[in-house]
Amino acid sequence: ETADDHVRFLNDDLCASGLPDASFDLLVSWQTLEHIADPAAAMRETHRLLRPGGFAYHEYNPFFAIDGGHTPVTLDVPWGHARLDHADIERYLRQFRPAEAEDAMAFLRTALNEKSQRDIREAIDASGLETTAWIPRFRPEDALRVTPDVLRDVRAVHPRADLLDLTCRIVRCVLRRPAEP
Repeated sequence: ETADDHVRFLNDDLCASGLPDASFDLLVSWQTLEHIADPAAAMRETHRLLRPGGFAYHEYNPFFAIDGGHTPVTLDVPWGHARLDHADIERYLRQFRPAEAEDAMAFLRTALNEKSQRDIREAIDASGLETTAWIPRFRPEDALRVTPDVLRDVRAVHPRADLLDLTCRIVRCVLRRPAEP
């Protein structure tokens, strides 16, 4: 007996999977959740795909972290990607990084969801999944760089973002589909 007898790796659309209901004991994703346009749909599908009592593990780099969800729109200004709206980001890129502007803006529009941790947790709760662990990797050195102006600027563009969003570069979450009674 080998691991191949028990483990499968699949490439699928977590928001609209064609796989059968209750197919998995475990779903895992790394550096993916920040790129899913509709995290609520992904959580509903996760619930559907997991067997009762099954687990999901997501590790992601939030958009609001200082490094911007490892995105090409991370600017030279701390949290610039979160402090500026899309039009201002585009103006900045066209002025200071014109060779990257087109691709970076396409990435921002299509490959980042700009969701706060609160948004993700609400999507999880609405799906019927249980959060068994939520582990934000807090960076004290990032917290020391968040000034009142930074937080004010971010909230002006993204009202649901908070200090924890700005200071966590990685969030790990363990979810469970409740066992049926």
